[in-house]
Amino acid sequence: MNPWINQAIEEYLLRQISEGQVLLFLWQNKNSVLMGRNQNPWKECRISLLEEENGKLARRISGGGTVYQDEGNLNFAFMTPKKLYNLKRQFDVILQALKDLSIEAQRSGQSDLTIDGFKFSGNAFYLPRGLACHHGTLLIDTDLNRLTRYLQPSTETIKGKGIQSRRSNVMNLNQIRKGLTVETMMEGLKGSFVRIYGGTAQEVQVDENNYGISDLMEKFSSWDWRYGLTPTFEMVLHHDFPWGAFRIDLHIVKGRIDMITIESDELKGPSIQELNLPMGKDPFTKETLIQYFRGVDCFPENSVRDDVLKWIMTRDI
Repeated sequence: MNPWINQAIEEYLLRQISEGQVLLFLWQNKNSVLMGRNQNPWKECRISLLEEENGKLARRISGGGTVYQDEGNLNFAFMTPKKLYNLKRQFDVILQALKDLSIEAQRSGQSDLTIDGFKFSGNAFYLPRGLACHHGTLLIDTDLNRLTRYLQPSTETIKGKGIQSRRSNVMNLNQIRKGLTVETMMEGLKGSFVRIYGGTAQEVQVDENNYGISDLMEKFSSWDWRYGLTPTFEMVLHHDFPWGAFRIDLHIVKGRIDMITIESDELKGPSIQELNLPMGKDPFTKETLIQYFRGVDCFPENSVRDDVLKWIMTRDI
């Protein structure tokens, strides 16, 4: 149920794939947001809300867009040597399992599965040397309210090179087949996988204690992996106070604040100032911003500083 543990297991299994072997890995995560390798979490997800509600943010080894996952969602991964990688065959496993459950679905574009234009499965791909991984999600009974709340695009002005998710209309599969459960879907995928690939299939239960994956778990749970891989970006925070407008321009490098410029008529000295603070070391968080602004001396009076601090505290950063 922990996405960082499941990511570690997935990468470990991928690295162990042998010649002629095709592996189907099925798992679930609890209250998590997973983004693609090259995405900006501040642009994709309401991070503060997710963490306040005990959710976990994770970054995949593959590209693609950001998804929300909970216990009503089923994750799958096809792992093969590259010469056995067959995208059509892999999608056929899923589509046939759904057909066996009287659900007619279609492949849409390169990476989505849909029913009547509503997306229920997003897929992503990772092809390291000699190996291939096709993994994705199946929305079965997911909390779509949480999905919508967590994956709301940021209302702040953000400029950078991170790949932004395409927003889609989504649905749960149990809207088509009433009473469908994750367990039923799992059994359907297992049966479809064996029929389509043939050969000898062996089912193995896996967990974090099966393998020596502590290093991989540490990687996927680390701040440097989840936030530090974010491409360089700029964010603008702006607010109109009773005493005047106030603007903060932030330059973020590897998830850390590299430069802050503030603009307001209510400053001592020039109306635009670059803060003279030790930048580049502290992670970009609400708490870091609050600490910075408690230490600057460019405000004409404490009431102005207090207003700015109260405003930052209300931001969903």
